[in-house]
Amino acid sequence: MNESPGGLPPRIGPGEKSGFDLRDWLRTLRKRYRLILAVWIAAVAAGAVYTIRARKIYRASGRLVIWGERVRVFAPYADPFVEEWRPYDWWQTQIKLVRARPVMERAMKKVGHMLPELRDLRDGEGALLNAVDIRGERDNRVVTVSFEHPDAAVAAEVVNAVMEGYLEEQKSWREKTVEGTEDWLAGEIPKAREAVRKAEETLRDFQNKHGIFSADPSQIPAWIALQSISRREAELVIEKNRAEAALKRFEEGLRVPQGSIAAKAAKEDPRLLDNERSLQELRMKRLALSSSLAEGHFELRGLDKQIAVLEARRGEILAELAREMREEARRIELELADLKEERAKREREVERYTGLFLESERLKSEVKHARDRYEEVATGRFRSGLTSRGLFEPARVVERAVPPAAPFRPRPAQNITISAILGLFLALAAAFLAERLDDSVRSAEELTEYAGLTAIGMIPHIGDEDVPGGQKMAVSLSRPRSQAAEAFRMIRANLDLALPAGEGAFVYLTTSALPSEGKTTVAGNLAAVEALGGKRVLLIDSDLRHPSSYDAFGIADGMGLSHYLSGAASLEQIVQSGKPDGLDVIPAGTVPPNPAELVGGRSFDDLIAWARQRYHVVFLDSPPVLSVADPLVISRLVDGAILVVHAGRTGWMAVRKAKETLEMGKTKVIGAVLNDSSAEIKRYEGRYGYGYYRNYYYYGERGEKSERRRRERPESADAESGDPREPQT
Repeated sequence: MNESPGGLPPRIGPGEKSGFDLRDWLRTLRKRYRLILAVWIAAVAAGAVYTIRARKIYRASGRLVIWGERVRVFAPYADPFVEEWRPYDWWQTQIKLVRARPVMERAMKKVGHMLPELRDLRDGEGALLNAVDIRGERDNRVVTVSFEHPDAAVAAEVVNAVMEGYLEEQKSWREKTVEGTEDWLAGEIPKAREAVRKAEETLRDFQNKHGIFSADPSQIPAWIALQSISRREAELVIEKNRAEAALKRFEEGLRVPQGSIAAKAAKEDPRLLDNERSLQELRMKRLALSSSLAEGHFELRGLDKQIAVLEARRGEILAELAREMREEARRIELELADLKEERAKREREVERYTGLFLESERLKSEVKHARDRYEEVATGRFRSGLTSRGLFEPARVVERAVPPAAPFRPRPAQNITISAILGLFLALAAAFLAERLDDSVRSAEELTEYAGLTAIGMIPHIGDEDVPGGQKMAVSLSRPRSQAAEAFRMIRANLDLALPAGEGAFVYLTTSALPSEGKTTVAGNLAAVEALGGKRVLLIDSDLRHPSSYDAFGIADGMGLSHYLSGAASLEQIVQSGKPDGLDVIPAGTVPPNPAELVGGRSFDDLIAWARQRYHVVFLDSPPVLSVADPLVISRLVDGAILVVHAGRTGWMAVRKAKETLEMGKTKVIGAVLNDSSAEIKRYEGRYGYGYYRNYYYYGERGEKSERRRRERPESADAESGDPREPQT
């Protein structure tokens, strides 16, 4: 069994979906609408009462404009030119100064007699400081001063006093600051002028001494020469690379066959080209003669000598070429070394000139700083004179406060709206909290989940107005087409399927966990529908502690079960035939002093044995299981127990305890009947589409059958005949 902390069942069982179900929420709202309405009305009423009884408060406001200011002019006790505040910093500082205690002291002197509640305090200025609301608008430098008071005129006077106190404090502060400023500035002006003269003279002497009048370093001769050296170095590096590449190719040619050397050298030197041409001609001539002359002929020997001379000449030419290439490479290297020395020299000269240029720029910066300081001192003296004459004001009142015509608080519309919204939230929270804390069984699913019982039927609400004379016990007879009668017929069908067919009567115990759950109504109507189905039925009122009346079945009060069990009457005297045909009833009779002993006696056993032989179905209406011991004594003689549960009233723990108590006595609990479950039935109708039958079975005040919203269904012959019995399904 899945339980939540505190004994409350979780409303979402393991077999159910945990998603949001709007139908369940709406069902909760319909069920708790009285609580929701009560909480909401209470919240709105509380807001209205508060609004009516609240003291009216007026809010007056005035505005100051604070200009951006440089504080360096008004600080003779320090160097006023070292740091300059930004206008926004100044503005923020002034907003804080409006809230300063000296300002509030000046304001209290003006309006203290109007504020006795603050004047009598030990720290009245601090209280006024906390009561005044000061807010700044960054974009337009406007400061709004506000004050709230039950008297509109007092609120306006306090705001004006605060603004005037701030202006007076500013004026006093400026007067103290300006004292001695003009004398200090008068002494600073000659010093600043002398500093400018000395800086200009030092710069001029330096430029004349070193000849530096231009700030462009490209005009220095050493810099120009350095640029030329760089260009020449680049050219020599290219020439060196070419010479080294040519020498390398030439030396590689010496290591290949002679023909190749001659071919490559011929392309590079004319001398070698002529030698190779002559050598080639002699070789061709010797080749031509060798075919006709014998080897060793004098002509061939002469040609061989000439060829040897040319080959020797070729070697000399190649040696000369190699030597020339090496000398050219050496020359380039020597020139590069000379340029390197020259570069170092020129770089030292450029470095020296660079230091001179930097020094010149530093002197120029000192001249500019001296001139700026002189201008600032002169401007400061001018502004100091304006300030001393009151021609410069960093703040000004742009809008004086006037007494407001309407109160600032309370705000009826706003208060009522907030109360309504908060009341709605509180009402919903209270409804869902009450629903969450409510452990009563409300649906068939909860019966199964929390009590382990199967719902064999759900009975809608049966009001006294639904049946004539308030006879709920016989609603199946008086309203055979009603939704309640149909529910009892469905329970009858479920009971027929619950127990196997056999000889003798089926004895059912109809009981409940607690009193007033409708067990007698369920027992009576089940007996009626069984009798209408053609069976012989016996209804026994075994609740000897709280007997019921069976006037609806035509049964008169008189001799009953208690008389028979006590030996004061026979069976023939207590069994009464009622309506419909086939229904017999044994009323409880008078209340005995020992009900449990009577139902546990041999006479009651004989009664049940006699009933099994004469009837098809026997219903025993017994007291609640958890109230007295009678149901446990009676349960030993029955075939099954029907537990009646009042929907939305009976707690699931009580239902489960009743089931466990019956099972401890070896009694089979067939199932439970969920009584007064109109809300649950509507949920099923909306989910599964059974609303047609609820609309079909409707009755007016006279008890005559009427069909509402029949959806174009023709009337049946049974409806016209007025036969109260419904055709069996």
